Formats: sequence, structure tokens, C-alpha cells
Amino acid sequence: MGRVGCVQDAASTIDADGSCTSGTHPYLQYLYDSDKIGGTSYPIGRLTRTIATTYYPDSGTPSASANEKYAYDTRGRLTTEQLLFNLPSAWNVTSTLPTYQMSYAYNDADQLYSSVSSTGVNGSFTTQYSTTQV
Repeated sequence: MGRVGCVQDAASTIDADGSCTSGTHPYLQYLYDSDKIGGTSYPIGRLTRTIATTYYPDSGTPSASANEKYAYDTRGRLTTEQLLFNLPSAWNVTSTLPTYQMSYAYNDADQLYSSVSSTGVNGSFTTQYSTTQV
């Protein structure tokens, strides 16, 4: 289908499920067609998850990564996106980092009319900002 599955530092295998070749450093991973947020999502034909990872240049060990997940409605409109940062244990960050979430609502003309920004830990989200078009 011509979709990128993995960007890494070595020759890759042909796949589109976001997996990378063993023994390489995956910088970007893309996953399609899979419901990663849960609930009612229509992921077929859509990007549903990205993982971006950075590496220490001296050792090649991962330093940090950003994990994004996307959910869509029946019309293919983005309804929810989540962002989570992961840090290596060597950084000694003991508290769980929050997950950031944006939720979107559309009218019948496919126009965005509401968005809600939330943060949460362990799946429990608290609304931070809410906007509505008038």
C-alpha cells in the first residue's frame, strides 16, 4: 500500500505493522488499521499509532520516546489523539508521566465545533481546556 512502517538505521524487512528489523535502532514506527485507544474507533485505512525514539549517540541506547495514538469516527474524522512520553530508567524519573489527550467533535458539515484538552495518568483524564465554536 506504499505506507511507511519503520524508519531505522539499517536495511529493513518489508512490512507495514510498525515492527522493525531486529538489531536495529527504530527511529520512527507507524502502525495502521488497528484500534489502539479503545472504545468505538474506525481505524481501517488510517494511521493509528506512531512511536518516535531518540538514542544516545555514544552508546546507541534509547534515550526517550514519544508514543501517539489516534482514533477516528465512521466518516474518517480524527476524534481522539493521545500523546505519552517514555523516559529511560537511567534518568531516575520515578513518577509516572501524564498522557495528553485531545478530543474533537464535528457538526454534520464536517466542521470542527468542539475540542477538549485533557491530561491523565493510568487512563483517568482531567479536562484542562475546552473550546466550542459559536
